[in-house]
Amino acid sequence: MEILITVFNFLLLILLIISPFFIYKFVSNLKLRYKFIIYLLVGLAVTALFLLFFSWWNYASDLILLRYYGYNLEGMTDTESYKNVLPINKENVKSILLGVKGIGWTLKGILAYIFYIPYLLIAYALSYFLKKNRTLHS
Repeated sequence: MEILITVFNFLLLILLIISPFFIYKFVSNLKLRYKFIIYLLVGLAVTALFLLFFSWWNYASDLILLRYYGYNLEGMTDTESYKNVLPINKENVKSILLGVKGIGWTLKGILAYIFYIPYLLIAYALSYFLKKNRTLHS
């Protein structure tokens, strides 16, 4: 179960990394003016959805793993919550609980997006200069 969730998280992360380049390719093929502004608007909207889904999925996958390990989310005490958890899995459950508690997934997504916006601009600049360089050498 852990491997499946990790693979899906990795695929979502790859999608977040490569999506600005696909958005640039899509926008650059359009016959419109102000391509940077269109790229920025489309990129902000699409990657915001991806990032919010990624944040939600991290939270949901942690809950899935907690249930998989036997942790009782409705337990009132530690004894009741850890009753079905095997001793070998207690450390894993404790580390997962640290990620579940604290700020919510929406705030984590918003904060991550603040750091993602510069990547969106860097991806545009990189794609633009690579395309410009390719046309000069052709």
